[in-house]
Amino acid sequence: MKYDVKSSILLLDFLQEIYPSSSKRRLRKMLTDGRISIDEIPEFRAKALLEPGQTLKIHPKKPQTQSNLNHQRKKPMKELIFIDESILVVNKPQGLLSVATDRLETNTMHTRCVNFVKEESEKNWAYIVHRLDKPTSGLMVFARNPDDKKYLQNQFANQNVHRTYHAVVQGVPKDNNGMIEQHIREGKNTRMQITTPSHRDAKKAITHWSKITHSSTHSLLEIYIQTGKRHQIRLALNSINHPIIGDQTYNSSPSDTSRLYLHASALEFQHPVTDEPMRFESPHPFTSGVFAGLNKD
Repeated sequence: MKYDVKSSILLLDFLQEIYPSSSKRRLRKMLTDGRISIDEIPEFRAKALLEPGQTLKIHPKKPQTQSNLNHQRKKPMKELIFIDESILVVNKPQGLLSVATDRLETNTMHTRCVNFVKEESEKNWAYIVHRLDKPTSGLMVFARNPDDKKYLQNQFANQNVHRTYHAVVQGVPKDNNGMIEQHIREGKNTRMQITTPSHRDAKKAITHWSKITHSSTHSLLEIYIQTGKRHQIRLALNSINHPIIGDQTYNSSPSDTSRLYLHASALEFQHPVTDEPMRFESPHPFTSGVFAGLNKD
């Protein structure tokens, strides 16, 4: 990306204008990484004075991807999608906890990430940003330091993270798309339930869905959640009488209990250091058995 300098300004201040939500620490990191050049000449000084007519260029990062990073380690992590100095993006298998519960389970997606980065250095760590339900598969992002964790969590809290899911549900919705707005709260046995907006524990949940394809008995839906509440998608689809296949919590008569047919298929957010948009995709796995005919998206 190139930017023309219009008036005299310090380099760090100019970067702050380009990325107003980034901290000076993140902007200095771009300089030390050699990602900034002025008139095609690398510039590392934050206080370099820019003059009108000059051109600033921001060079893309050279991320460590799954292939080259796994090559450096004795124990490759097959779930790894992307890694750099700030984040890890992984594809969580269904049936695996995102993080440990009060029982302190040792095999979770989080512990796998921690063990992976610690192979490089014992000082490394993976910080929890968000969660997926144990029976849900798909994309998750972890941070590699506390500042980036906070930055990413703020994006989730401000609804600036775009999350797309795919689900196989019972029946065929009459409409091709729809929006479900509910107020939900935690009930007995950690189940979520629909409640009134006035309830003190009520949390608004907004779920958008579209029908991709269907058979006579099942449908494949693409789902975008505007909010990110616990069990939001599962509760929303059950409320319109199209529960997710394999949902043993909200579906009173699941036709298949081998797994929950819900997959986090796309995740989009701003990189915590560069503010560049990052998008990751993981195709849904619903391609075999009785669901093979639904895989037409």
